[in-house]
Amino acid sequence: MQATANRLLPLVLLLNLAATAKAQVAETSIPAQNSIVSISPAELIYKVAIGYEHRAGSHGGAGLMGSYYYGNLGLPPGWQTTAYFRHYFSRQFPVGWYVQVEASVLNFTQTVGLVNLKNKEHSDFSYRTVSGGGGVGFGYRTQLLRRVANGHLLGNVLVGFRGHPRPQPSYDTSLYRQESSFLGPDSEWYLLFGPGSIVHGLLTLDYQF
Repeated sequence: MQATANRLLPLVLLLNLAATAKAQVAETSIPAQNSIVSISPAELIYKVAIGYEHRAGSHGGAGLMGSYYYGNLGLPPGWQTTAYFRHYFSRQFPVGWYVQVEASVLNFTQTVGLVNLKNKEHSDFSYRTVSGGGGVGFGYRTQLLRRVANGHLLGNVLVGFRGHPRPQPSYDTSLYRQESSFLGPDSEWYLLFGPGSIVHGLLTLDYQF
């Protein structure tokens, strides 16, 4: 009997060690939540962007992002609403590498410079424009300050491409022509921080619950 107990002792100790390790992992790991709210602090200088994302399966998330442009830094004032779906590759929702597809609607007040073809006088023409489009991007999300925030605080970065055609203003083309620039009259719409920018970037601070 004693010999049998001695032979079983290493097995008992091994099982006890495995159970203890499993319990410690369970205490330190943070289970994924179903919902996430996001804000883009890096863009607050010219717009406010707030989003919501919800789990869609073990490797997916569907969300909405709303943005409002103040109208400073030479950008037109207006808003943008984006619906998107993300598929996470490296890990389960909501962290790791992912691919995003999106569709969005823009509503902005545009101002264009016009030149009178008869007297060559310059004037500004303002109009409301609505544009629909879509795009694709690749991103990465990770946990931030894991011990302090208990796994709820996340950081997210995304880079991609999108297309949003700029509607042309309705003015009398027999009397006016639109002023041009080095890159064309619509360059401010498609470049850098413009609402229809072809290159799309996003940096958000997220909270999961």
